[in-house]
Amino acid sequence: MAPDNPLSRQRPLTRWDSDFGVGLRILFGTRLGWGILLFFAVVLLLPYTGFCFTHFRYLSDDELIDAAIRDVMASGGHSIAAPAGGYINFRPERPIRYGAVAEFRRLNPNCCRIVPNDPRWVSLFDEISGRAAKNVELTYKVRYLTESGAESSMEAFAYRVVGNCGQVLNTGR
Repeated sequence: MAPDNPLSRQRPLTRWDSDFGVGLRILFGTRLGWGILLFFAVVLLLPYTGFCFTHFRYLSDDELIDAAIRDVMASGGHSIAAPAGGYINFRPERPIRYGAVAEFRRLNPNCCRIVPNDPRWVSLFDEISGRAAKNVELTYKVRYLTESGAESSMEAFAYRVVGNCGQVLNTGR
């Protein structure tokens, strides 16, 4: 009788027999592997929930609104309601700038609110990646000096998309 040949009893190779398959079997066949997978899933989903990795915490709505206010204060152009409807861009020749966010809030009470993101301006990728955590709607007074030197103001509107860490996303609005 011939000795048993181990090669003659081999089963066909499957995807689990490759080096990649062995790695998958080790990864998904242990609690450590599932723990690593769960860790990476949570880390990848945290930006979608609004978590800021730079500050290693969630920023409050007030902090995100302050970031939008700082962006509006830095811009020179303002959207105002046009008499015929719609909006026009207004850029005063002699603006009176706000000194700080606190002054902006004091002179414009109830200026700001969080509104849902507009899918025309914000993509799902922006939301998942944390670049578009909140959309801030601002209504505020643009103060300026007239030609005669008198102080005047107009009501302006702005929308700012703010990321998890307070960065403002340029959406072209």
